[in-house]
Amino acid sequence: MDYDDIRGDSLFFIYSITIFLNAALLFLIEPMVAKMILPFLGGTPAVWNMSLFFFQALLLAGYLYAHLGNSWLGTKRHALIHLAIVAFAVVFLPVVIRHHWFTLPVDQPERLVLSVLFVSVGFPFFVLASGSPLIQKWFANTSHPVARDPYFLYAASNLGSIVGLIAYPTILEPYFSLADQSRSWFYGYLALIAFTSACIFCLWRFFFASARDDSPCFAEEANEDASRLDSKDVTFARRIRWVVLSLVPSSLLLGVTTYVTTDVASAPLFWI
Repeated sequence: MDYDDIRGDSLFFIYSITIFLNAALLFLIEPMVAKMILPFLGGTPAVWNMSLFFFQALLLAGYLYAHLGNSWLGTKRHALIHLAIVAFAVVFLPVVIRHHWFTLPVDQPERLVLSVLFVSVGFPFFVLASGSPLIQKWFANTSHPVARDPYFLYAASNLGSIVGLIAYPTILEPYFSLADQSRSWFYGYLALIAFTSACIFCLWRFFFASARDDSPCFAEEANEDASRLDSKDVTFARRIRWVVLSLVPSSLLLGVTTYVTTDVASAPLFWI
């Protein structure tokens, strides 16, 4: 195995672990924070339903930020800015729910849930929501042999999501207090900062793909990719249709969640 192979394997490992950790933290924090606010609101099923709505909205906002930030600033510049944003989110951690937030008079409890979630975990969750698409974009701009098609990294993301969802009701909730859960999640976020920094270091120092642009092989691959593209551009109407269609499974999820948590129980196991 030569040096290039070692570098390639190291790059693959770093990016895969980062995406895995990002996804695990993303899915761990959802039931954890909802469980934190549940006792203050009487165990109502609306707590999880509004939480789910909040997390879906922020997930969409995170994807939008990842797309626009990279498009406007470029991959290398935006990577450094994103690292600063990831580090700044530490200001809001560990996640703590203040009792006095629930003593304020409100006409609509749903608005209170959204406000508490936004103040307590909104910014860290937004940062995590943008992590997976951004890291894949960074990997696509490296000189790794499979960087032209980085979507296999979704396997690491999906695995991290599943591990996070399974770990919460089977390990974290039964054996750790909410304070311990928050601290453990915080330590995981610190590890994510370190791995994100490693991804950006690799992107800047060793593997940025701009060095390949003058390569005949790279140019040939780009021409082949361009020839496979549909000559018909993706229209604005089609984009709107995609967004509207995405509302269907989201609304079904919220509806089923409301039904189950109302007729069975509002608890993390059923949320998951």
